[in-house]
Amino acid sequence: MTVDEIKKDPDGFARNITQIDGDPSTTGDRSTCVGVSMMGGVILKDPAKAQEMAKKLLGPEGKKQFPQLQNPPASESLKRMAEGKFSPRDASVVGNALIESSRDKGSQGIEIQNEMKLYAKMRAAGIEVPAMQQNVYAQKNASTNGAHAVVEANGKGFDPWPYPGSGGQGTVLPNGPTLDQHAKTTGPRLGLANQSKERMESVRHDGNGGITIERRFVAHPDGKDGVLEFNPPVQARYEFKDNPPRYVRVEPKEVTARERVAAPDVFPG
Repeated sequence: MTVDEIKKDPDGFARNITQIDGDPSTTGDRSTCVGVSMMGGVILKDPAKAQEMAKKLLGPEGKKQFPQLQNPPASESLKRMAEGKFSPRDASVVGNALIESSRDKGSQGIEIQNEMKLYAKMRAAGIEVPAMQQNVYAQKNASTNGAHAVVEANGKGFDPWPYPGSGGQGTVLPNGPTLDQHAKTTGPRLGLANQSKERMESVRHDGNGGITIERRFVAHPDGKDGVLEFNPPVQARYEFKDNPPRYVRVEPKEVTARERVAAPDVFPG
């Protein structure tokens, strides 16, 4: 579909963007919800931004920051996106590949350091994520089991996991309480019953490169003492800095040692 065609029904297009991208070379589809939900958020906000993003990813700095995206099938999907005529599967492939290019070696999750690393690499490539908010939900235990990211953009909510009975589609629904209830009651990426979760953290993009995080509970650093809870939640605003690419906390200027676990001074790129 062309960008103009997508603009006529962004909800319908976004529903067909899922974490299961059909690319056998990527094996981490179960844990790419941050990248794929972001792509859904871009479509819901402004499909033209997806075309701009692809052009930047094919540019010199994009190739430097995301070398894995320069090989098929991601390179083929990027080319179609840059030309402004692409499919939901192309958006899925690119969303998955962005995560595969950014996560720490051996990581299988969506840890916030990997998420912020992704956005630092994107900013280094000249890409600004449009205004949206990504929310991560998890069970509150030592491993924050079943963590999963959904997105709020342009008054809509989007969940990129194709739950049983969905016909292989993601979910588009109103944001706010409706999205919150959906995210709390669907299971850890498989739609299993009785797997209630809570909002663990949020990452809000202001559309100008600034990011505000809010964290309500985090896995304890020692890996065995459950979680650290913050009431009220820890909030911190970060700005991108280059050479090297990184996100630096600008507000608040000072935090306690305990809060620094949730809001470190720097998220390296």
